[in-house]
Amino acid sequence: MENLATGVIRTSHGIKGYVKVHMFSEEISHVSIGQEILLKKGVLEKTAVIEDISQSGGEPLIKFDFIRNPEDGRQYSGWEIWIPRNLCSPLQEGEYYQADIIGCEVFSEGSLVGSVVSVIDGAQAPLIEISTSDGIRLVPFMSQYVSEVNIEARKLTLAVSWILE
Repeated sequence: MENLATGVIRTSHGIKGYVKVHMFSEEISHVSIGQEILLKKGVLEKTAVIEDISQSGGEPLIKFDFIRNPEDGRQYSGWEIWIPRNLCSPLQEGEYYQADIIGCEVFSEGSLVGSVVSVIDGAQAPLIEISTSDGIRLVPFMSQYVSEVNIEARKLTLAVSWILE
């Protein structure tokens, strides 16, 4: 079954082993107490069970079964939370998961200019990493830069060509 990255551990919180989490979709409804998830960082992977979920200042806090103190939590800063696709938040018409654009061909002014190799969490918006003949380029995933996304055709169209310069 395919897994999708749904969040990333930011830092430890408190003395009982909770970690602050940034959820990519700004929702936490797709994770629950007792659920087994996968934590990943690069080639490293670790299975974990969610023992508790709470909030602090609007940020989700998660308690995993193997994290018992702040030191344990800090070791997992930057690790992504992966869950099975079928447990992810349901999509509305015209929506898609960011993972679905990876591998899409990128077009500008009708010409193929590259392909999406990854999506990076940016400050204002996700950044799509595009492999072009001139190297890797980062483009904010915003409507003023990306005019069309067609998941079925595996195609993404840029709104402005200068963004790759």
